[in-house]
Amino acid sequence: MNQTYLFIPSGKTEDKLRLLFPKHTRFIVPNAGECEILSYKKDAKYNILNWTVEKKWPVDHANEFLEYELFNTPLIGFIKLHSQYQSSSFIYCDVTNLANAQNAGALNDALKVLLKYCKNKTMILLDGLLQDNHSIYEEIVRWATDCILITELESQKFRTVLVNYPLKNMPLLTSGKTAAESQRIKRKAERWSRNFSELPKPEQDRIMIDLLTQYCN
Repeated sequence: MNQTYLFIPSGKTEDKLRLLFPKHTRFIVPNAGECEILSYKKDAKYNILNWTVEKKWPVDHANEFLEYELFNTPLIGFIKLHSQYQSSSFIYCDVTNLANAQNAGALNDALKVLLKYCKNKTMILLDGLLQDNHSIYEEIVRWATDCILITELESQKFRTVLVNYPLKNMPLLTSGKTAAESQRIKRKAERWSRNFSELPKPEQDRIMIDLLTQYCN
């Protein structure tokens, strides 16, 4: 599993997450919660939203011209219903929203079904860090191809993003308006990273303090 660390200003997680989404026309959410991500992501043609408890429709953000298909279905049934592969489908699974609606045992059972049966491109978002004391840690690690650990710098809030599709070419991890410019920036980043790794630890610490302070301002 490829692992990347991402440090961002507080309150920017959802804005960055959308840059990790694959191209899709069907956006599937097992438990929509308050649908926070809908106000950040590029609109999909079809939006399939499920609420396992109280529906909280995002009135301020909802686009009435889009097609919304709404469900009130138990998690496992909903996941199985939408687990068959379709190239245009993308499943967004915010475990925080799921945890608010399920007890721990039911949540783990639903995630195990998702990991076992789902053939579509899928993102699992954890609140906090994925640690080996999670009851389904090993299953998630085997399932995921890429992982990004997000730290919001001011709030020290941690999120873990796990996906079953490659992230290396996603907009968040690439820069430049053209292929040539992207390659130039990539080479610069690799050179700076190599030079940084050769510095003594005290110098690395001081540079990181200044860089992160400047980045947050």
